[in-house]
Amino acid sequence: MAQGDGEVLSNFAALIGVKDADRAAFYAFTQQNFASIFATENTTELEVLASLEQLMAREPQLAAYAQEG
Repeated sequence: MAQGDGEVLSNFAALIGVKDADRAAFYAFTQQNFASIFATENTTELEVLASLEQLMAREPQLAAYAQEG
C-alpha cells in the first residue's frame, strides 16, 4: 500500500469491489493517504478498514466503495 501498487493492494481492491476503471485512482489514493490509514505502527486491521472507509467517503471517485464495502 505504501508503494501504491502490488498484488496485495490489487487483491484488496478486488475484495472491496473497486472497478478496474477506478483501480489507478484507488492505488494512488491509498499511497497518498498511507500515513492516515496506518496512523501508528500498531494499527489494527479494523482500524485500517475504518480509516480507509472514512477517507474514501470524502473522495468523490471512491465514495461509493466506502458505502458498499
